[in-house]
Amino acid sequence: MTSKSPLQKARKWLAAGKYPKIISLLEPLVLEYRESFDFFFLLGTACLYVEDIGGAEAYYKTARRIRSENPDILKAQGAMYLRLGNVTRALEIYLHVLDVMPGDELANEALEFIRRNSDPEKMEDKIRSGAIKKFYPKRGLHPAVIPTCVFVLLLCAGCAYFAMNYKTLLGLNGARADLSALELTKEDAAQLVVTDLSSGEYKYILTTTEVNSCYKDALRFFQQNRDNEARRCINKLLLSNAGDLIKVNANTLAAHLEEPRFDTITDNYPVKQILTDIYLYQNCWVVWSGRVSNVVEDDKFYKCDFLVGYENLDRIDGTVTLVFEQPVVINNEKPIEVLARITVTENGELILRGRALHQPL
Repeated sequence: MTSKSPLQKARKWLAAGKYPKIISLLEPLVLEYRESFDFFFLLGTACLYVEDIGGAEAYYKTARRIRSENPDILKAQGAMYLRLGNVTRALEIYLHVLDVMPGDELANEALEFIRRNSDPEKMEDKIRSGAIKKFYPKRGLHPAVIPTCVFVLLLCAGCAYFAMNYKTLLGLNGARADLSALELTKEDAAQLVVTDLSSGEYKYILTTTEVNSCYKDALRFFQQNRDNEARRCINKLLLSNAGDLIKVNANTLAAHLEEPRFDTITDNYPVKQILTDIYLYQNCWVVWSGRVSNVVEDDKFYKCDFLVGYENLDRIDGTVTLVFEQPVVINNEKPIEVLARITVTENGELILRGRALHQPL
């Protein structure tokens, strides 16, 4: 029987709450695992649970250097900053999570928690009581309870499949969600723009007429199943001097946008167009062809430079980073076609978040 690797032991001990054992096991192996995301994530999490916040901060920082946009490390850092009482930094991190993973439940819950406890004394009480630990990385299942959970998981999977596909299964496919509640009233006209431009930083300065037009376009594109165009309008509003009401409504609309497939995507933008203003296209979906180079991968992660337009070896329209948060099999000698979501890092770098791929045999 083969012995378990240090990381396998650490995962087992994390589920069992044996944090000091994880730290004692892994810390001497830092050099050996210096490029392992899982290693530093596990070690940082163990430090967080034993209140070694300095250690957690250092190890999480290294994990994020390896995978800068991984949602798990972002959420872990958000929880760590909450524990430090650095609410401003935690807020920035959780908002960034939603850029990377729109609709993430834990990030939304954390933002609501911050809103409800915005008073410093109230937040301090929550930190002292341990209430913020619900935002810590999940420890996983203890091995002893895994067999008990298998049946429940299978049952939940069946229910989830039905919930996601009941319209198709029952023949109830029809029009999109009724968003008539988002239609603007005459009273809303006074709230379309922020007039005091010194109150914030805005990428786009729009007039009342432009905000109104952009907002109506977003709703119209949504009903036309042109979610990419709707997303562009939403991004423009969120990055502009549009008023709070417009931005709240825009976020509500964004939550109803759907993930496309290869055969359903509309308004597929070329890379050169997106590179002219990447923030305008954040969270839009694209289908691009090309080839990969400079591949970095393990059993959970794949990252490469994607040479867009280079499938026939005659031109390169642009080079972007492509990331799959899952193992994929790609022949580096052949062209591929990817379905991916546009994201933008805090440093302004465009990252393609791969969802699916096609490659000829």
